[in-house]
Amino acid sequence: MDKVDKVKAAYLFNFTKFINWSESHTHLTSLTFCLQTDPQFLSFFSEIAQNRPVGSEQIVISAVHLSQATKCDLVYITEPIANNSLDLTNTVTIQNEGRQYLPSAVFLLFERKNKLRFEIDLKEARRLNVNISSELLKLAKTR
Repeated sequence: MDKVDKVKAAYLFNFTKFINWSESHTHLTSLTFCLQTDPQFLSFFSEIAQNRPVGSEQIVISAVHLSQATKCDLVYITEPIANNSLDLTNTVTIQNEGRQYLPSAVFLLFERKNKLRFEIDLKEARRLNVNISSELLKLAKTR
């Protein structure tokens, strides 16, 4: 696994710290992060998330490969989803630049000058009833 993938995994986990979930998630104790990645990436992400609750509410993150998912709160897409019956309409989606496989990505990861950056679609975040912390917005390109 290369350095860029490790940084991406860290970004994905850290995004969860800066998302405030809607009122429908008020008693949320866990989030399911579905990853469409290779086993090494999934394993590394799971290690990052293991025993590291998110925020003061102590939300625990579980990671699952997208192909084995039944429900996703967040999803990381790296290629087209073929014949997937999983409903992702109310899921915070993260995609890589140049690979817009779903029209509704909240986060878009991209590289500029050998650095990983990200863009946030505020309109899509509002549609999903999630608020993104101003601390994260300061670091992002927004649209």
